[in-house]
Amino acid sequence: MIRNLFIILCLLVFSVNAENPPLFEKTTASISQAEQLYNQAMELREEGNSYDAIQVLSKAIVHHSTNKNFIAKSELLSAELYIDLNLLLAADATAKQVMNIYVNSDIAIEANLLRERIEELILEAERIEDEEK
Repeated sequence: MIRNLFIILCLLVFSVNAENPPLFEKTTASISQAEQLYNQAMELREEGNSYDAIQVLSKAIVHHSTNKNFIAKSELLSAELYIDLNLLLAADATAKQVMNIYVNSDIAIEANLLRERIEELILEAERIEDEEK
């Protein structure tokens, strides 16, 4: 009786797994998709196409927001892309958000350094604007 119950249980588990792959396989696929989108955004940025890079990166952030391997660095890359697009206030807000979400992490330290750079860029932009008046 126990043997029959064990066989039935095994058949049930295998049939369910055949229809629904294990969760870790979905997670691995998700990581791969997130990594692919992140890398694509990096390539676009290197090609000087920050606008398309931010579009691709937005997909990574929206569709893979629970992926701890890529979400923090994707958000930080977003801030850098905003700088490339001369959207300094958006860059600063994004970097500040990264600092607040990932407190006491390496990514927060990077975000703080990025905010310092953004402040310098804002001051430089204001100086140029004042000279043009």
